[in-house]
Amino acid sequence: MRLGAPTAEELGSCESVSIDEVGSTKVAFFNNSDSQVSTLLIRGSTANVLDDVERCVDDCVNAFKGMLKDNRFLAGAGATEIRLASALVII
Repeated sequence: MRLGAPTAEELGSCESVSIDEVGSTKVAFFNNSDSQVSTLLIRGSTANVLDDVERCVDDCVNAFKGMLKDNRFLAGAGATEIRLASALVII
């Protein structure tokens, strides 16, 4: 994964181009099922909501980058402990 401007080989071509209105803003959509480039259109009611979503997307991208570098990781948020506890329970 590389963050930056896409190269000519990464851009490719588009199957369809359309201009649609999202909210009250006109947006150009380039659709291609064979592309390696994605764009997220994020809308929110307030700037605080958009800041939270931006942090969330940033965390996701960084987690994905970390997974690509070294795929040895465990499930988080107590998932390993819950699985072990459920295996130890005798009914």
